[in-house]
Amino acid sequence: MALRARQEQQLHLAIALYLESKFPEAHKAFEREAHIDFSAATSTTRGEEKFDSETLPKRWGATARLQARVTVLQQQLQQQQQQLNLFTSAATGPGKKARLQARVTVLQQQLQQQQQQLNLFTSAATGPGKKEAAGLPNPKPSCIISAQRQPLICCVFHPLLPQLLAGADDGNVRVISVEGSSNAALSRTFRAHDASVTGLAFDVSGRWWVFT
Repeated sequence: MALRARQEQQLHLAIALYLESKFPEAHKAFEREAHIDFSAATSTTRGEEKFDSETLPKRWGATARLQARVTVLQQQLQQQQQQLNLFTSAATGPGKKARLQARVTVLQQQLQQQQQQLNLFTSAATGPGKKEAAGLPNPKPSCIISAQRQPLICCVFHPLLPQLLAGADDGNVRVISVEGSSNAALSRTFRAHDASVTGLAFDVSGRWWVFT
């Protein structure tokens, strides 16, 4: 990846300040070869970031967190796309078409929101002069389920019907019916076991589900 001259100067400065605090001998050799301009370390013009020995570790940590978040978002996008394909292929019967089409609409909105969030993280991880991932907007929720008061551990959508299984910290599994783009209602509760529900899954037909 090619850096602009100013970005390269800032990178060299951050490396030099880090080496100065940790590896003095390596710092001297690096300073001779890189021709570091230490006047930029105290620069405050145009709101530029001040550089010190912690600048390089902070940016390294921020990049690692951003990359991990991007990976999670990519996996979520792939799962949502698979669910969308299932609903689209199943939306052929006259009795189910309206409900399935409503669920397809919800999934499309979620995909769009996930893609926007992924673009934000990708641009933040690769763009010049990036800061740490703070203050990024959260997508507007498609629907709010007020019946659930315990922390959710896991959830899974029914492969064919507009239903959601939610596993909670209290050991219960709740069946939530999702109708349209904003209405969600708790239809049934199963007492799973005394421990938290950590995983849920449907089989391909949607007739059976398991939990851990």
